[in-house]
Amino acid sequence: MIDVMGKGVSAALLASIFRTAFEMSLNIPTSCQILDTINKTLCSQLGDLSMFITCAIARISADGKSIDHSSAGHCPTFFYQTDGTRLFLHPSGPPLGILPQASYSGDQAVLSGGERLLFITDGCYEWDRSDEDFGWHRFVELMDENRTSTPEQLWAQVRERIRSEYGNTLEDDCTLITLDILS
Repeated sequence: MIDVMGKGVSAALLASIFRTAFEMSLNIPTSCQILDTINKTLCSQLGDLSMFITCAIARISADGKSIDHSSAGHCPTFFYQTDGTRLFLHPSGPPLGILPQASYSGDQAVLSGGERLLFITDGCYEWDRSDEDFGWHRFVELMDENRTSTPEQLWAQVRERIRSEYGNTLEDDCTLITLDILS
């Protein structure tokens, strides 16, 4: 999942550069090495422009028994274990495209089936600009309360919460992706 700084043509071009760098990095063995490579590419391409991308990558092993996750300045990834316990997989470095010397690390976890990863963009909880921290805590509560909902139900809950407390028009994109590990 990525979230590109800005809007319009410049953001679309930045996303295009990212996509090319990402596709060229798929043979790299770990998610943190992928981020290192993409960061160097973006820094080289952007020069002194003040543009960046936040990103979270999760790679599931071919046998489905493990996950390799790494994040660059992106929102924490929700990781619900089989028993319902939630962990956060936090970013290990700054957004991509800012610091060419930045280095990223990753999280690895064993999977047994029944886990859920939830990737979000900051527009899912920063819609109340008067109290962003409060928005985050309320968003986490909503996700925890609905952790077993279908993706469609989860999305409907998020949209309803935003609509009822803020209105129908958002200032930022709101993206939510679930990755359910089957038993």
